[in-house]
Amino acid sequence: MKNITKSIIFSTLLCSSSVYANQETALAAQVNLGAVHTSLNDYSGTGFKASAKIQFPLKHKSVNFYGKLSYQTTRDEKQNNDFYFDETELTLGIAYHINNEHLIFLEGGDIKQSFDNNSQGVWKDYLYVTRLGTQLQQNNFNIKVALEHRDGMNSATGYNTTIGFFENSMRISYTDVGDYQSIGLSFQANF
Repeated sequence: MKNITKSIIFSTLLCSSSVYANQETALAAQVNLGAVHTSLNDYSGTGFKASAKIQFPLKHKSVNFYGKLSYQTTRDEKQNNDFYFDETELTLGIAYHINNEHLIFLEGGDIKQSFDNNSQGVWKDYLYVTRLGTQLQQNNFNIKVALEHRDGMNSATGYNTTIGFFENSMRISYTDVGDYQSIGLSFQANF
């Protein structure tokens, strides 16, 4: 509970600015910055997450191709030892718009995870991630749910969900795959 409280307090201190220009033939980009709380086995830490998504224009209006890059780092202190968990993700995806409010997507990519104790590397893992999901937009809300599979030292399947609000400028995300859980609150800018 103490770490969740820290996450909520830390996330309220973050802010972002946004500029939005939407043209059908131009690249569209999205940037997120926020707080995250991650649990993995006996580790439970709080930190930040930053990500960027670039949508590439296609001639077919109902299909989008995109790439995402994200980085998150969290820290936990136990018995005067500092523990750090870092995760970097690079994914490519394709989305099919069923209508203006509903789309389905498939994305895949690589994740690098590392766990350090007092700046001494304890372990690293390289995973492949696959997500299949759907996204619904209703008024000021944007709800995304995906089945997520991670294949690394240990393979596991779980889910990822995101709720965007305030015209998608703020979002809460939760991921639960095997022993890995992550909850985040972030601010989003589109340009």
